[in-house]
Amino acid sequence: MTPKARLIAKIGAAAALSVAAFVAEKEGTILRTYRDPIGIITACTGHVDPSLRLGTRYTPEQCREMLYSDLAKHADNLDCVKVPLTDNQKVALLSFTFNVGRASFCGSTLVRKANAGDMTGAC
Repeated sequence: MTPKARLIAKIGAAAALSVAAFVAEKEGTILRTYRDPIGIITACTGHVDPSLRLGTRYTPEQCREMLYSDLAKHADNLDCVKVPLTDNQKVALLSFTFNVGRASFCGSTLVRKANAGDMTGAC
């Protein structure tokens, strides 16, 4: 199964396409490896991996596949939220966990408030 298909299977087609476009727009995509603001070697749209080496270039298609793969991995973090989510809520929460990681996301006030039914407070 492709990374895109895995993401669609986890959060639905509409949310998957929306989150990929949203994250790509907000994060930006660089078609090569680079050092992020804290010095971590990164590729494309925030993709990190210990095997990345500076100077490597990527096609737009390769960057999209990396993004879908990263989003599919982070989509598992949404299981910390025990209440039903709309597609837009999935997009927002997946974008957030993409940036902060599972521990910070699952331990956040945002998740605590969402699980208590306080979506306004979670926002």
